Amino acid sequence: FVFATNEIEGMDRRESGKYYIKRIVAAPGDLLEIDGPGLRLNGNPISGAGAFQLNAERVGEYKGYTQVENPIARYGGDRPIQLTDESYFAMGDNSNNSLDSRYWGFVPEMAIIGKAIFIYYPFSHRWGLAE
Repeated sequence: FVFATNEIEGMDRRESGKYYIKRIVAAPGDLLEIDGPGLRLNGNPISGAGAFQLNAERVGEYKGYTQVENPIARYGGDRPIQLTDESYFAMGDNSNNSLDSRYWGFVPEMAIIGKAIFIYYPFSHRWGLAE
């Protein structure tokens, strides 16, 4: 999904005002567990996108979802994350190299622009129509 960063409380000021594309891994009311290398949503292994399974199995470039042991992180360790009303949890598929909701917090519903249709950056094998 595409969202504006200026409405995210923990977003670095240098990134504020930009638009990001990430994967929604949890929605309002959900309970998310980062059970590396996979994710658990409301007590069950997450499903819905191919990247979820590829990360859980650490296939190819997918290295698995990781917990964050970083002092600047808002959500890390082994505790479940309970989403509040009108908030979403965004993560990148490349968990080890992705700043996402683990670092800057929930994406408020009012920041959501819509579904990603075309990925033009970075210039890699992901360039083109979004899945």
